Amino acid sequence: MPVVKEPPALPLELVRRHLRQMVIVYAVINVEGKMEQMAGMESPDHLLHQPVIEALSQWVFQPGLLNDVPV
Repeated sequence: MPVVKEPPALPLELVRRHLRQMVIVYAVINVEGKMEQMAGMESPDHLLHQPVIEALSQWVFQPGLLNDVPV
């Protein structure tokens, strides 16, 4: 679960046209809980990729721990 979550700034027309559809982004969460190596993999419109990736770049997750060390 993200501890910091910024919603994407999407043009209203795109939101209306693709309401309830998904954008799939692959990413790696680093030891600081930030996303890196993000790639838009699937969406109903290629114009959704950049705003979603920009918003996700601001998200912060609680990193996983192994023996109380972030991994």
